[in-house]
Formats: sequence, C-alpha cells, structure tokens
Amino acid sequence: MITLKKIFKNRIIKALIIIVEVVFLDRITKSIVSQGLIPNKSLSVIGNFFKVTLVFNPGGVFGTRIGGNIFYILAAILAALILVVWFLKKKTSVAHITAISLMLGGAIGNLIDRIRIGKVIDFLDFGIGNYRWYTFNIADSAITVGIAIIIFAELFLSDHDNKKDQQEIFNETKYLEKIE
Repeated sequence: MITLKKIFKNRIIKALIIIVEVVFLDRITKSIVSQGLIPNKSLSVIGNFFKVTLVFNPGGVFGTRIGGNIFYILAAILAALILVVWFLKKKTSVAHITAISLMLGGAIGNLIDRIRIGKVIDFLDFGIGNYRWYTFNIADSAITVGIAIIIFAELFLSDHDNKKDQQEIFNETKYLEKIE
C-alpha cells in the first residue's frame, strides 16, 4: 500500500541527492581553486571571456554589503528554513523539488564558507575586456538556476503539469515500494 509517508520519503531522497551533489561540487571546486590559485590572479580559460579568478567575498550577492558575516549567516539559515518549510508543505512537482533542492544546496555551500572562513570563495569570472560580471561559484549558480526553474514553473507550468508531476512521483513511489 502506498502511503503519504512513502511519497514523502521519495521526495526527500530525490531532494537529498540533488542537495548533496550541489554541496559536493561546490566544495570540491572551491578546494581545487583555493589550493591552486593566488587570490585575485586570473587563469584564462576562454581568452578574456572566461577566467578562473580566486576572490573572497565578505558581502552578499553581487558584492552587496548590507551587514557583517553574522548577518549573512543568519540570512542564509533563515532562507534555508523557509525553503525547507516550502518544500515540506507545498510543492511536490519535479520542477519545484529540483529548484528548491538546488537553492538549498547552494545556500549550504556558501554557508559552509561563511562559517569556516567568514567569507565566500568565488572563482567563476565572465566578461569582455574590462566589463566583468560579478565573480561567482557553483553554489551561486545552483541558487540562480533554482530561482529560474521556480519562476518558469510558476509562470508556465499549468496545474495539469503539476498533477502530472505528482502522478510521476506517485508511480515512482509505487515502484520503490515493490523493490523494498
């Protein structure tokens, strides 16, 4: 018999896999860059368009400096808690599970930096000539992709699509029940 508990367990497993993958990729890339580069020195990957540049960001997104490290730690924890509550109470579609998991993984990745060293390690540096985008990392990318998926899902996925996703989760849970 398929229970709500099994469906919930399946959602949690999917989410945890995505979260762990994001945190792992974020940590491993930050470790490689931190050990291999000198801060503020660039390694050209694709000419001047894409460089790997090790920087330490004590502020927030896009270099904002609203408060100190404690402020950003508390903000990240609050954001993560809101995402967890949203995940547990509201959203079951594959798009929402994926998006929330990406955002949680990214928040955790950057939170680890803030707790460990008081700033976030950034290294992905894109631009043309002296016109550069803000340097960012894998965690930032996961958060941004998660936000884009949420916006897309809310604007373009109909209730029919969400019900289809819920049915898919139900079918996967049924499959899991058979193999247990």
